[in-house]
Amino acid sequence: PQMLRYGFVSLSSALLNTGGIVVMTMIPGLDSSISWWIVRICVFLLWNYPLNRDFVFGPGAKPINA
Repeated sequence: PQMLRYGFVSLSSALLNTGGIVVMTMIPGLDSSISWWIVRICVFLLWNYPLNRDFVFGPGAKPINA
């Protein structure tokens, strides 16, 4: 179960990063490297870190080898 939760978080964050960069490149005059950094930081702080902390590796999560 923990491996499936980790896979879900990884796949969804990859999709969020891709979609966010696509949307940010539609803003005229915004450099692609700046949009990449903005999306990357936002997805990490608002999605990856909280879900990995609470959903994948949280106190109620069983370890893979348990």
